[in-house]
Amino acid sequence: MNHAGVNRESRENDAIAAKTQAFWNAHPCDGQDTFEALLAYRHAKEPWLPLLLGKVAASEREVVEVGCGQGTDGIYMCRLLPAGARYIGLDQSNVSVANAVSFAEETRHSLKVTPQFRVGDARHLPFDDGSVGAVYSMGVLHHIQNTEGTIREVHRVLRPGGALYLGLYSTLSAKLLAAHAARAVQSALDWVTGEDRIVLKRLLSTRFGSRTGTMLHECFGVPILKSYTSHQMRRVLRDFEVTSLASFGSGNATVRGFGYLWVAIARKPR
Repeated sequence: MNHAGVNRESRENDAIAAKTQAFWNAHPCDGQDTFEALLAYRHAKEPWLPLLLGKVAASEREVVEVGCGQGTDGIYMCRLLPAGARYIGLDQSNVSVANAVSFAEETRHSLKVTPQFRVGDARHLPFDDGSVGAVYSMGVLHHIQNTEGTIREVHRVLRPGGALYLGLYSTLSAKLLAAHAARAVQSALDWVTGEDRIVLKRLLSTRFGSRTGTMLHECFGVPILKSYTSHQMRRVLRDFEVTSLASFGSGNATVRGFGYLWVAIARKPR
């Protein structure tokens, strides 16, 4: 690609990143007004997650979360990490980061580790090469334009032997197949009517829309929504040693190949 093409692609990526930031500023993940309500909602939706977070806390002493949202996983992790450990959460949404800081203050008496929350760009992590012990990113990087480039950035900052805990949407799941189909229908209707996100607007005006929290926004409104097959997951993680790859659904059981979220545990080779 020539210089002009590189600049054009960079501008396009920056524009999409700005739209994504604006979206999450307007619709912080999962909503909720208190941390305990946020935690209860997330763990009811993904009941397998506490076990994973416990595994991270038991295995790591330094965790950087890429895409921390309102701090739900990070604050919970800081209840489990041993004293003296370190946690840093990054998110491009300044509204979400501000909420995370507020929730950390709200829950400070239950924490073993004080979390650090910062506004940051996943595409350009603010860490030196080989300086980070572990990176955690659960259900985030499928919402950005250059997912593979960001995973290479994670590889750059990890120490040799450092762990990546990564969650990305699974294509071969009812949830994602329905979401992709719904977004395609909305795009076609937008083109025909000249409106913007027509399906989302109509659904939000109904009683159904008022009971779904941020779910409809995240299906119809988020600028980028990607998903992956198991082969694609291994391809994006080709520079890592993958120690575990399983898909999880809405229950505690692992659903081999058909859960809505791939969860990978991988390490940077020594």
